Amino acid sequence: MKNLIVYANPDPNSFSHSIKELVKEYSKEKGHEVEVRDLYAINFNPVLSLKELKDSEEGILPDEIRKEQDYINWADVITFIFPIWWGIPSILKGYIDRVFAYDFAYTYTESGSKGLLEGKKVFLFNPMGSLNETYENNGMDKALETTINKGIFEFSAMEVVDRKLFGGLPRANEEKAIEYLNQVKESLSKLL
Repeated sequence: MKNLIVYANPDPNSFSHSIKELVKEYSKEKGHEVEVRDLYAINFNPVLSLKELKDSEEGILPDEIRKEQDYINWADVITFIFPIWWGIPSILKGYIDRVFAYDFAYTYTESGSKGLLEGKKVFLFNPMGSLNETYENNGMDKALETTINKGIFEFSAMEVVDRKLFGGLPRANEEKAIEYLNQVKESLSKLL
């Protein structure tokens, strides 16, 4: 399988970084091809301009966006690793806005919207500062599932294999961090 890692965290000492390294090494150990798109390292521009928006409706896209779409097309599995700050980090939100363009990720038919990325599998790994229980009690876990899993990936006809929220970071101790990393491996083992 081909695993594309889309990574959005600027901190090389973050727990997100630890997850990225684990996913990359696990994929290689299991004999899968892996590519990492570190959005900060490649200096991805998250701003969707009016011109690009209008051009995309005509199928005209910048080369940098076509390149990212080529990575999506290449992948069987896409692993998104990003912290939950005020939702999705802005650089990743811009990536979705620009790369998951009309007639690439979705289109409209007489019967409504139709996702175009069928067959793609998705993993979501999300470190966050608040405790998981806080998100469960206030409904944010369900809101994230609706807006991210359903509103982006399922809308694009992708299958979310698993999503993990890793709460209580950066205050978690080493034991908790190891437990979380083991959850990542367990999640990946469902498919890879």
